[in-house]
Amino acid sequence: MITERATSYLRSIFTICIAISISISSGNCWAAPNWQNIREGCVGTDERYIEKCMLGLLEDEPLHLSPSNIVDPGGGAYAFVLQHTSQFQTNDNVSLNKLITDFAITNTNFWKVGADYKYAQYDENNPTVLSPIDVNVSYRSLYRLDFYGLGPNTTHNASTYKATEFVSDVGYIHKEYDWLTVVGHVGFDSWSFPVINDADSMRVQYTEATAPGIDRQLDFLRFVISAKYSNCSEDQSVCTGSNSVTLTEVIYQDLSGGKYSFSGTTLLWDLSTPLDDAGGLISGTIDFRAQINSLTSWGGAIPFYLQPTLGGIDSQGQETLRGFVDYRFRGSSLALAQLEYDHRLFSSNHLHHGFIFLDVGQVASSEHQLLQFEQLRHDYGLGYAAFFGNKKVLRAYLAFGSGEGALMKWDFTKPF
Repeated sequence: MITERATSYLRSIFTICIAISISISSGNCWAAPNWQNIREGCVGTDERYIEKCMLGLLEDEPLHLSPSNIVDPGGGAYAFVLQHTSQFQTNDNVSLNKLITDFAITNTNFWKVGADYKYAQYDENNPTVLSPIDVNVSYRSLYRLDFYGLGPNTTHNASTYKATEFVSDVGYIHKEYDWLTVVGHVGFDSWSFPVINDADSMRVQYTEATAPGIDRQLDFLRFVISAKYSNCSEDQSVCTGSNSVTLTEVIYQDLSGGKYSFSGTTLLWDLSTPLDDAGGLISGTIDFRAQINSLTSWGGAIPFYLQPTLGGIDSQGQETLRGFVDYRFRGSSLALAQLEYDHRLFSSNHLHHGFIFLDVGQVASSEHQLLQFEQLRHDYGLGYAAFFGNKKVLRAYLAFGSGEGALMKWDFTKPF
C-alpha cells in the first residue's frame, strides 16, 4: 500500500515538472530563463497577468498539465495531456472549422485518445451560431473502477472492474431563440471488460444476474435529444441570476440481440441567485440543483455501468452526494437535490471562495420505489474554491452526515 501511494505521488510530481518545463519552453508568458524572471514577467504591468500565466500552464499547447477528471471518472487525478487544435474559416467568413486531437494519461493509469471536429455557420448580422455540428471519436481505458452493487441498500465493500470504451458521435445544436437550445446526438458505443484476477474483482462476487453486462462486450446505437431553457443567453457577458431547465431523452439500442436495450429520461433544474450586500457577510451566491433520472428496460436488463450513480463525482464529472465515496449507490432511477451557498472570502479579489452545502438524494430500481422516498441519503459540509480569472480551477470540501464517516475530497475543474 505504501509503495503504491509513493509511486502515485512520484508520478504526480513528475507530471507537474514535465508540464512546467514544457510550458516554460513554449514561448508564451512563461518564456524566461529562471524563476525570478518568470515571477517578474508574470507580474508585469498588468495586475491580472499572473492569472493569465497560470491559465497558460493549464491550457497552453501542445503539452500541458490537466489536473482534472478528464480521463479518470473520479476527481483528483493528474492528467498529462497532448492536445493539438487546428482552426480555419471559409473565404466568406461565415463558417468555422475546428479539429481537436488529444491524448491523455493520468497518474492512476487511466488513458484516453480522441478527436473532435466542430463545424459552425454564423449569420453576419447575428453572432448567434446557427448550425453547429460536432463529430467526436474517442477511446478510453478505465482502470479499476469501484462497484458497490445495485439499488439503495448496498455493501460498504467495493468490488473493482476494468473497462474500455469506444465512442463515436455526431451532434447537432439548434438555437431557435435566445432562451431555447435543442441538441441532438447519434452515436455508437462499445464497452468491454478485461478480466481482473484479484480477490476483489467483480467477477468473483457478482454474476450477470446481479451486475447485468459484466460477462460480455456490448455494442450500442445511442440516440439523444435534449431541450434546454435558460434565462441567460450565451451571448450575454453579464447575467444577474440564472435559471435553466433541461429535459433529455436517450435511447440505447443493443446491437447483439436487444436484451440490453433501454430508454431514459433526465430532468435537470439549475438555479443560481446572487445575494448583494455590498461585500457584507450575507453577500454571495445561492445555487440550487435538482435532478431526476429514470431508465426503462426494453429487453429485460440495463447494463450496470450505464445506470446513474450517487456518491462523490459521477462518470460525467458532476458532484452528487459529496459525503459518500464515488459510485457509492447505483440504480435505474435517481433523484438528487443540492443546495450551496458560495461566499467570496476576500472582498479585494475573486480568487478565493468558501462555500457550505447540503445534498439529499437516493437511487431506486423503479420509479415507484423512487417516489416513496424511503431510502433518502443526505450529507452536508463546507469547502473552498480557487479561481484564476473567471475560471474555477480547484474545489476542496469536507462532508459530514452520511453515516459512513467524514469525507474530505478535492478535485480540479476541467481546464478545457
